[in-house]
Amino acid sequence: MRFSIHIFFLIGFWSCFSQSNFPKSPLSYSKVKFVFEEKSNYYMDENGVFADTLLLSFDFPRIKYLKVKSPFRPNEICGFINYKDLIDKEDQRKLTSLIYHTTQTFDGVYDVETNKTIIKVTRIKGCEAFENTKKYLKADELPNFRYKIEIDYNTKKIKTIFPNTRRKESFEQNESEIFFNGDSTSGHYKKVTSTYTSTNLILLNANLSSKITPGILFSNNEFGVEKIMSLFDNYELKTVSYE
Repeated sequence: MRFSIHIFFLIGFWSCFSQSNFPKSPLSYSKVKFVFEEKSNYYMDENGVFADTLLLSFDFPRIKYLKVKSPFRPNEICGFINYKDLIDKEDQRKLTSLIYHTTQTFDGVYDVETNKTIIKVTRIKGCEAFENTKKYLKADELPNFRYKIEIDYNTKKIKTIFPNTRRKESFEQNESEIFFNGDSTSGHYKKVTSTYTSTNLILLNANLSSKITPGILFSNNEFGVEKIMSLFDNYELKTVSYE
C-alpha cells in the first residue's frame, strides 16, 4: 500500500524558518565548506515519546497515542506515547532504528576546480538522541557509522558510498522540483519512495551557492539549502566557510 503524506499544515512553522545571517559568497573562492545536521522528529524524555500525530499514525498504526501540548511549542498539539504502551520489542527496535537513521551530520566540501562535492556523513554514538534510546528503550548502544556522498556536476552523477555497498544515480533520477511560495527562497517539493509520497518544506538562502546541499538535489534552485523540514526529519545548515 502506498501513502501520500502532505505537511502543508506545517506552513505555520515558517516563522521558525526565517533565513539566518550567513555571509554572502565571496566573488572568488576555491572551495566552500559546509555542515548540515539532520535530526529525527521523534523526541523522548522521561515521560514518553513525542511526535507529530501523522508521523505516529504512519510508523505505529497499531499503537494508540494521546494528544498533548508540544514540549517545544506549547501552543501546538502533538502526539504522545507512554513507554508502558511501547512494550513490544519490535516497536522498540523500529523506533530506535528510525532515530538512528535520521540523526546524522553532513560535512561537505564543494571544489570549484573539479566541480565536485564530497560529503562525509557520520552518526556518532553518545549523542543525546542515541543515549535516550538506551535510557528509555533499553536499546543496545548505537554504533558509529560513516559513509560518503560524491556529487559530480560534470557527469551529473551522484554516488553514495557505504562501507559494504555503493549506489550511483544520475541527477535526473535524484532531482526534485521546488514549488516556490512566490519568491525563489521558500517552497515545497515532493519526495517519492516505493511506499510513500511526501511533501517537504524547503528554505533556501540567497547568500549561498546552489552547491550547498545535504546531498539532496533540486532541478530549479538558484541558491543554497538552509533548512528542509519533512514529517520524518529536519535538515539545518550549521556552518559555511570559504577558501
